[in-house]
Amino acid sequence: MRYLIICLFYSLFQPVLLSGQKRPINDTTYKNWKEVRYGVISDDGEFAGYTIINEPSQKSTFVVTSTDKTWEKRFIDVSNTHFSSDGKYLFGIRQDSLLRQKLRSDIFTILPYCSNYSLVSKNRSEWLVYKKITADNTIIIENLRTGKTNSIPGVLDFIVNNEWACILYKRKTDNDSTENLFLLDLVSGITKSIAKTANTNNFIFDKCGDRLAFTIGNTEIKRIGIYNRRDNTLKTVSDSAIAINKTFSTDFWQFTSDCRGIFFTQKEKSINKHVTSNAKFKVWNYKDAYLPGDYDAKKASIKNGQNLSVIDISSLSIRQLLQGNQKINHMPKQTDVFFVKSSYGRSIEVPWNKDLFPSYFLCHSKTGKIDTIKHQSKYEISVFGFSENNDFFVYYDTESKQYISFNCNTGKKSIIGKDIPEVPFDNIEYYDETEKIALAGINGWASNSNKVIIRGRYNIWSVDLNGKEKSTNLTSMCSSNGKTVFKLSDAESNIDLKENIPITSYDYATRATTFYTLNLKKQLCKKIFHTTDYLVEPFSYPYTRFLKAKNADKYIFVTEHSMRSSNYIFTDNFETFDTLSNVNPQLDYNWLTSEIIKYNDADGKQCEGILYKPENFDPRHKYPVIINYYLDQTTRFNKYISPEPENTGFNIPLLLNAGYLVVRPNLYIERSKPGESALKSVLAVTEYLCKQTWIDSTKLGILGHSLGGYFTNYFITNSNRFAAAISEAGVSNMIDGVTGMWGDRDSQADYYIEGPPRMMVELHNAPDAYIKNSPILSTDKVSTPLLLIHNNNDSAVPVMHSKQLFIQLRRQGLPVWLLQYEGETHIVDDEENTLDLQQKVLQFYNYLLRNEPMPQWMNMHI
Repeated sequence: MRYLIICLFYSLFQPVLLSGQKRPINDTTYKNWKEVRYGVISDDGEFAGYTIINEPSQKSTFVVTSTDKTWEKRFIDVSNTHFSSDGKYLFGIRQDSLLRQKLRSDIFTILPYCSNYSLVSKNRSEWLVYKKITADNTIIIENLRTGKTNSIPGVLDFIVNNEWACILYKRKTDNDSTENLFLLDLVSGITKSIAKTANTNNFIFDKCGDRLAFTIGNTEIKRIGIYNRRDNTLKTVSDSAIAINKTFSTDFWQFTSDCRGIFFTQKEKSINKHVTSNAKFKVWNYKDAYLPGDYDAKKASIKNGQNLSVIDISSLSIRQLLQGNQKINHMPKQTDVFFVKSSYGRSIEVPWNKDLFPSYFLCHSKTGKIDTIKHQSKYEISVFGFSENNDFFVYYDTESKQYISFNCNTGKKSIIGKDIPEVPFDNIEYYDETEKIALAGINGWASNSNKVIIRGRYNIWSVDLNGKEKSTNLTSMCSSNGKTVFKLSDAESNIDLKENIPITSYDYATRATTFYTLNLKKQLCKKIFHTTDYLVEPFSYPYTRFLKAKNADKYIFVTEHSMRSSNYIFTDNFETFDTLSNVNPQLDYNWLTSEIIKYNDADGKQCEGILYKPENFDPRHKYPVIINYYLDQTTRFNKYISPEPENTGFNIPLLLNAGYLVVRPNLYIERSKPGESALKSVLAVTEYLCKQTWIDSTKLGILGHSLGGYFTNYFITNSNRFAAAISEAGVSNMIDGVTGMWGDRDSQADYYIEGPPRMMVELHNAPDAYIKNSPILSTDKVSTPLLLIHNNNDSAVPVMHSKQLFIQLRRQGLPVWLLQYEGETHIVDDEENTLDLQQKVLQFYNYLLRNEPMPQWMNMHI
């Protein structure tokens, strides 16, 4: 089967600007920049739709088209669009009106006084349901097959349930303190009265189509109502059926999978505590499970979800399943066994206190039996899953670095996957590939066999749940260069190993995404789709970018590329492709080109980065360069870049049009050496750039935000290679960082030790490492002019980091500025502030890298 590389497809079919001077991009270009978003496809795949942003300027146009492109209609400012299930109509909202377009015709209607609607289909019938925005609060129900319309006035509130094909609604009674609750079955047209009461809320429907449940009560839930629509009966359970000091709660509130019970939680009734003193004080105790600020923020919800219980619908008896700090950690579709976590506090803040370590269990909801999975676990269990019928529970134990299978029927534990030869997966974005952190996760289950599908660092493995059979590499027959990451098409799939298995891959060498069908019986890995365009991150699932027609093998999708705008593509065979939209604003502007550059660092390690050039790049010219960094960059190589204002002020299209080149290098971070290893990576790309004849090696600027801001601070205190530097919301004192807090709440220690900075050691065990990685302690080496950008309301990185660095550099008489925006936080959100920040970043670089006059704001002083 032949396949098409999407970039080639675009080059053949997108229009080409033949002549004429292209316009430069400036800070107002984005206001008219067109982009395509919000695609939809009909159930039969015959029609599709998408929205063009900024067509016309500051508005949007919704385009509905047949996928064979023989028919099309356009509407201004229409949103919330859906096709009818029979593919005859398109519906959407325009202001406070409902649009209905008959497909393949010019006939459309506008229904006024409507801001929302629902489409409900069942048994080849379909209904349009909406509530009119009028004083009489009327619901309109139209049968789209027969044209029959029904209206219900005086509706206070309503819920449409698609699975039941019904409408649950409330109407006022003659008594203002009560309401009538009704259920309308759309298929039969029969309306049944459910209850006459007040304060009914929290409605849930079972999956069997028989019962719905709701709570009765205002500030406290006094009763639970259970309605059976088959025999039109209502049962109620009073809070007197549970402990005297408890009341009903809906922190977890759903029917059991067999529809015979209802899960709910219980919470303690509020008690007025006697106040013995009017003194206002707060004690911080080393044994505290939470830091005081964190506790104050969470105390109202800490106990939410406790005391999980189940009502037996037949007998109305109540059985409490969980005790104390036990809460649901994960409830699978089959609710007879579920995953439980028992914890209180943040153990990661006090690693010496094992009493705060979380414990994990399985609960059997029908018997109440509790199986212990792990008691007082040092690490969270975050990778886990249940097999198709809940016979097995599999989890990854970070402490022992092993996958463990638990037989839910026998209680037997087995270590599995020990024979997988791959280095366990570890986030390639900022970790050394040789370190063993964790495998990539559970990717699915083999139907009708005791096999779990596990992703290694690169391959997909079928692993015996009993730990007896040898693990099988499912993707060994697929082409790979040793840097290709394979995965099933969905995050957790149930697959039949005897049938064709859809898989995807990401190639780190070529940045290509490929779709395959894998047939183990035939030992065939068949390629069906291939693109070097950007779809998703390497370890994410690219099928999420594809919208499939419900009843046909037809798709619309959009890929991204840095050198062109994104457009929707249609295919029904993955052999031929047709572009549905044709929005290419970059053709009128001096856009950009991008390329991967490769070079070696001082240790001989091969490094990579992205080089962006303006479309009108002239190799005879010497360009100043701005280097921007965070961690990994090249996996986003072809990701589309909009000229829309950036909340960090770093706008690549704008900078390129101002005469700069932009480089985004990967940073290869080493244990306990975040600053030193990042500087090694940046100096490597700097050396590469300075060898190019079209680079002005004396005009190199750097910019980083957050962790990148820390790197900027470290770079200028350990190198004089750069002519201008911008640090946004960056750390200057690693000791303050590891002992700091997120706002006034929880500790940041785990972020600095095991997160992206990768200190990997406690402060008290290696104080010298923290001192060495603290830029504030090396300011004697600074010669680079520095612009600090840091807002007072930043709760991620306290502004004191930048203020202290500013004060110290100012004391040394070094050129440093601190820019702040009132009311802004870790980033700048307000549009006017963002535009101003963008301008100031450009002006700062223009002054230092292009010898332009110093802007007025840089010369303002008290």
